[in-house]
Amino acid sequence: AGPTSRIAIRWLLQRPPSWAVADLGCGDAQLARSVPQRVRSFDLIAAAPGVEAANLAALPLGAACLDAAVFCLSLMGTDYGLFLEEAARVLKPGGWLWIAEVQSRSVGGWTVGMEGYILFLALAQVLVVDYIMF
Repeated sequence: AGPTSRIAIRWLLQRPPSWAVADLGCGDAQLARSVPQRVRSFDLIAAAPGVEAANLAALPLGAACLDAAVFCLSLMGTDYGLFLEEAARVLKPGGWLWIAEVQSRSVGGWTVGMEGYILFLALAQVLVVDYIMF
């Protein structure tokens, strides 16, 4: 797992194992294999076992069903705003939006951390609550 995946794993290991989580833009679904939570792994193409093919702007999930949505180096393209709106739709009130991106793809105002990565955490009901540097 890369540095941002390891941080996401560490973060989830400190959260309740009963949480429902979506790994959005999951790649090989490493997150699901590394934490005790129920993780559904979504990517545009199901290239590994356990990955569900889905458009991240139209997830096959009901509203307010997740405790956390994770974007780990997956907010690329011009429609990333739709991905964030969809994450807000599927998060429970008080659920967590966890984002890690490289600085070159960052949006103004995000906190830049070590190694050129940014990490952003937000409560779904507010959408901007806490920034964490690593």
